[in-house]
Amino acid sequence: MKRILHFFKLKLVLSGLLLSLASAVYANSGDVVFQEDFADTVAFKKWTIVDNNGGRSWEFLNGAASYMLDYQTNLPADDWIISPSFLLDKTKVYEVSFSLGIASKTENLRVALGTSTDPKTFTTILADYPNVVNSDSGEKKIKFYIQDSGGFRLGFYAYSEANMHRIDIDNVKITEVSSKVVPGLVTNLNVVPGNNGEMKSSVSFNAPKVTAGDDVL
Repeated sequence: MKRILHFFKLKLVLSGLLLSLASAVYANSGDVVFQEDFADTVAFKKWTIVDNNGGRSWEFLNGAASYMLDYQTNLPADDWIISPSFLLDKTKVYEVSFSLGIASKTENLRVALGTSTDPKTFTTILADYPNVVNSDSGEKKIKFYIQDSGGFRLGFYAYSEANMHRIDIDNVKITEVSSKVVPGLVTNLNVVPGNNGEMKSSVSFNAPKVTAGDDVL
């Protein structure tokens, strides 16, 4: 029993040590850069709606930003909802998270980063969700970083086929994760206890090959 306890304590200590070493250089990690929970119509109206096809567009519905297809016009989705501006630092790694809700039919949604309320500036595609269905609903997380510091906006682009149903976006958050230059996480951490009850263990792991910003070490 002592040998088993020693083994698990060692593994926990090593795991904690590796995380501590990483967090020691992850300056300001956890800082929230931008956040939106669409609590009311006041919050929703801070976002910019771009209706490219003249049909129904994004609207406030049940505490979320919702895009619902217009069955009367038979138009496909071609509509943006764009956040207020926020500042990003090119030396940092960020994570955007949001709650995605898909109703009863197949939908298409793209998440992009831009610099204005003009969709043409949204040249950085963070994620694409083509042909998503109800079972794909839930929290989505995307790691990203930028090349130049400055003001940015987050955009959600609905491009579903005609006569689909509804897309819901809620609980949008952008969080600073780390510096771009720190090493990435180790993988395959393994601790093997010594033979015959010896109070020692062998430790192995794969060292990171890239930084948190995906540059080769």
